[in-house]
Amino acid sequence: MLGRETGDIGWEDLTFAVEPLRARGASRVVVGGASLGAMESLYALTRGLDADGRIWLSGADLYGGVPVNDQVRAVRVPKLLATGEFDSDAVELRPAVEHAASPPKHVVLLDTGEHGTNILEFGDPAVADVFRRSVLDFLATI
Repeated sequence: MLGRETGDIGWEDLTFAVEPLRARGASRVVVGGASLGAMESLYALTRGLDADGRIWLSGADLYGGVPVNDQVRAVRVPKLLATGEFDSDAVELRPAVEHAASPPKHVVLLDTGEHGTNILEFGDPAVADVFRRSVLDFLATI
């Protein structure tokens, strides 16, 4: 079932977001998310989602039963991979993702233990600013 039918948002819903943007003339679309959203956007790209780049913040392993390393290898669009350097939920996965991800890629280690959107909401504002600047710099390359 699609997320729209269950009331939950899932990876399938990215198609419902991207297709109208393309239909309205968007020449470039970047998808991404934090934590589970990072995994959903990655999974959607491995299933043929038409996007020109992706932003990953604090993703975890195994989405849709597929190890993240296998998914990362399959995605050829430019990618920004960011995580807290001390994020216990993502720190073990980071080296494998960095190694498996095909170029072009930009890796950002943030000086925090916060996870996902907590980096922006509850972490040090300077760290959130580093992430925001990294996103803007990345988008300028797409």
